[in-house]
Amino acid sequence: MRAETRSGQLRLAGLRHPFPWGSRAAIVSSEHLAERVRGVLDLTSIVSRVPILQSAHQLTLDRMGRLEVAAWLGTGLEIEAATPASPTLYLLQGGRMEVHQGLRTLQAEANELLFLPAAPYRATTTSCAVVAIRPDPAALGAALKSVLGRSLPKGEQERMLGQALIVHAHDAPTQRGIAGALASLLQIFEHLHGVDPQLAEILELDDQIHRLIATLLLAEHRGLKQLLPAQARRLAGEDAFENLLEFLRTHLANSLSLCEMERQSGLSRRALQYLFQHRFGCTPMQWLRRERLELARYQLEQAGPDDSVWSIALRCGYRSPSHFSADFQRRFHCKPSELLRKGAAFSPAGEPGSGKRKKPHRNGQGGWAPEEDECPLLNGR
Repeated sequence: MRAETRSGQLRLAGLRHPFPWGSRAAIVSSEHLAERVRGVLDLTSIVSRVPILQSAHQLTLDRMGRLEVAAWLGTGLEIEAATPASPTLYLLQGGRMEVHQGLRTLQAEANELLFLPAAPYRATTTSCAVVAIRPDPAALGAALKSVLGRSLPKGEQERMLGQALIVHAHDAPTQRGIAGALASLLQIFEHLHGVDPQLAEILELDDQIHRLIATLLLAEHRGLKQLLPAQARRLAGEDAFENLLEFLRTHLANSLSLCEMERQSGLSRRALQYLFQHRFGCTPMQWLRRERLELARYQLEQAGPDDSVWSIALRCGYRSPSHFSADFQRRFHCKPSELLRKGAAFSPAGEPGSGKRKKPHRNGQGGWAPEEDECPLLNGR
């Protein structure tokens, strides 16, 4: 295919640069293209397949967060990558590309996608329009974990990232859909770049692209049906956690342990530790102690004539008076007996002038809403 230039634009029959601003890029030879793109895509060599004086390319190089993006329109090339440090994703928007990697030969045409692992490869292209993306290995690993809902076994993740993948135009709808979503994100990137190049980074488009690549790999190697249960398990885990919290709050008087929490929720100890830390910033047992002490404070303030510190402590799950007193003083900075006497000196709850407080309420995260003063005695009530 003969390259022509007109008004500073490269003309290749039926092809145009993948990005609108690319049509305004300088027209360079394959030698200049090689100098600029070799380091970005971790390539060893780029050689023109046509006489050097007939080679012509328009190249754009961009960084999208943790992604390196190279897009070009140009005449045929021979590409070699001897020791790539990360995978490369090629999206062909026109032309053809043939890749030799290990024992595999992959052929991609217009509107098809190639995922090449971090392993040596050789490629040849006809005149083409192509976008090449280098994902960040750490970000891609994190995206695999996020999409699946748990960590992949190390060996499986290495195999998944170590196999080449091609999405043809006639492939399953799932793979085509993901490839189409990648192309759509690139169109968004095009638009934002034309407004302000920093917008794509602010909106973290690179995270979405990493997740789409991860979804593509998981769908190919595990099947989409494996991913849907992963999302369902995540939602089920959240529901199980909410049910557990409700159970604990209605059984504070009982002896409760991590083993009991595991049995009631069906969640592992590790999952429980993570969920409590993520929601409340504490361990399961710290949250349980906090709930018991808040309930004890309320009951001490609302105590009847037959109530004692010890009877209230028992109703809140404590089996040792000394432990209850120490925990209470550590949290509220006053003795439970002082609060009991202070509450008994006031009129019944709800009357004007009563020193007794309403039942404590919870915040939006399921914890206790903060009070103006942790101890009611400190403000003279």
